[in-house]
Amino acid sequence: TSPVRLAARGDLRLHGLPVPPLNSNTLSALSDVQGAFETATSLTLEAAQIYPTTLSEFTVAVRGETGTLTVRGNGRASETPLSAGGVLTLAAPNIVQGGVLRAPLGRIELSAGASDATAYFAVLP
Repeated sequence: TSPVRLAARGDLRLHGLPVPPLNSNTLSALSDVQGAFETATSLTLEAAQIYPTTLSEFTVAVRGETGTLTVRGNGRASETPLSAGGVLTLAAPNIVQGGVLRAPLGRIELSAGASDATAYFAVLP
């Protein structure tokens, strides 16, 4: 399977969609905006910076036993995004982090490996 590469000239903004409440009597929390991008093969993300939009919970994942998720900068500078309270999750058997990940007033989660595999996690200069 061929690897996937997503490259942006500027920022890569990850925006989820509203998730409806389980029943009409439940008020939906503001953070019920979720999204995901998943592949079954290795994935490279290249951008000035990568971040979730305000209050979005967004997951980028490589599913499978041997795939690698690589994050790279594109050499362009960006201002701190006008985004707050988002959650960015990167999950893959192997992660190579060499780019700019941001989640102002939010959270960034990196999850490398699987329960039956050895994980590889690298942070590049």
